[in-house]
Amino acid sequence: MIALDKLNSFTPGTSFVAWMGQIVRFAALNERRRGVARPQQPLVESGAAFPADRPGSRVAKEDEFETLVRPALAVLDETARTCLVLRLANGMSYQDIAAALGIPEGTAMSHVHRARKSLHEVVTAKRRHASAGRERA
Repeated sequence: MIALDKLNSFTPGTSFVAWMGQIVRFAALNERRRGVARPQQPLVESGAAFPADRPGSRVAKEDEFETLVRPALAVLDETARTCLVLRLANGMSYQDIAAALGIPEGTAMSHVHRARKSLHEVVTAKRRHASAGRERA
């Protein structure tokens, strides 16, 4: 709805994805400032079709995301996290990410690189810790 209200501010010939991304980002920041948080829903409803303990199942992967990846993402700086999500989840180019966030393209590339490295380090450490706990048990 916000984008429709601001449609006259879109410059033809520029990246629509970057323009829309900036609107979404600012809307999310405004919601956060107001303290309006949506209740978090689990990614998988109970009684899913695949058992959670089956390695490689959709449920197991989503559980791993919730226990390993989501906390690692939460540790990242907001801009770095946004760059990473726009790149990996949305497949945006660095140029579009830079335009959406109002940062230089090289900075967007740097944020994605460092965020990936940080995510990898945190997830690897948590996996090692979990593995060591299972070996002791």
